[in-house]
Amino acid sequence: MLKGFGNILVKEIKELIRDPKILLGMIIVPLIMFPILGGIMNFSMESAKEKAEKASVLVLNNDGGNYSELFINYLSSYIKVSVVNNTSVENAVGMLPDYNTTELIEIPVGFSENMTERVEKNRLNITATVNFYSVFPVVECLKV
Repeated sequence: MLKGFGNILVKEIKELIRDPKILLGMIIVPLIMFPILGGIMNFSMESAKEKAEKASVLVLNNDGGNYSELFINYLSSYIKVSVVNNTSVENAVGMLPDYNTTELIEIPVGFSENMTERVEKNRLNITATVNFYSVFPVVECLKV
């Protein structure tokens, strides 16, 4: 069935190598383009990695309990954390430019109390929440 396939393949490869237009377009250009594209992708990945390493968050700690401190210590092991205690969310949002960040995590009053009750008394119907706020740029969309 494929008895003469090898001969045809060799003939076609020889013909491709003899034609300079095909040699340029199919062999030389990809040999140049792929390393260039790889270098560009590597550069963009490295710059994104550097930005992620410099990420920071502002934590508004309105609780002040043991579990809120544990939560802040956990966050500190991964990203740069700045802590503000006992203020309103509106005041903390106004402080975001001072700390050079766009994210705010609020630990509300009662967080540690709820965590303690849930862990020690094994009450599954009690929740402890944190609130996450982020500043997003306003993008206007064209509605048709």
